[in-house]
Amino acid sequence: MESKKEIFFKPWQTAFSDDELAILQVSSGQDFIQTTNRMPDDSFVRYTHGLLDHSIPELRIKAFSYCKGQVFDIDFDQVSAYRVLDEHGLVDIWEAGERPNSALFRVGGHPWTKESVLSFVMEGVDTSWMIATAFLCVEVVADCSPIISNVVDVTPEKVMIPSVSGANNKLSSIIPPGAKLKRTRD
Repeated sequence: MESKKEIFFKPWQTAFSDDELAILQVSSGQDFIQTTNRMPDDSFVRYTHGLLDHSIPELRIKAFSYCKGQVFDIDFDQVSAYRVLDEHGLVDIWEAGERPNSALFRVGGHPWTKESVLSFVMEGVDTSWMIATAFLCVEVVADCSPIISNVVDVTPEKVMIPSVSGANNKLSSIIPPGAKLKRTRD
């Protein structure tokens, strides 16, 4: 197991850095692929499909701030790698000490940072960008700072949902409207 002392944090200051967030969508915006393959005779062949549109971010993460009642986009360009996972898969980061921000921060020195392209391709980039929530987390390796855009206020609507043993109020965001829940035996 990695030493917790090797993991380090850097701040990522935004209006949402310390908010309680929810990840709503993660999408790679380009309808463009290009890949190169080495042939048996040591020549190379390139396959290209679609059109590259520089006005569309390479990776867009749509998030919701419970604190501000706002939906917003986090747009990344020049992305080398990203991963979306449950927060339980990041125990080494959570146990490494105090982070500079609770929801949006930079992290380096943990196993994925060392295994990803950071360790052998991206000279001068020693951290990844982390979006941390209670359910999902997104970690992005990119050599450009992300841009927060399309901030939209969302009007809350009071609704009646069935109580679910052990569930918190955020459960209502994942239950489709009109869904009927029933208690089952263990």
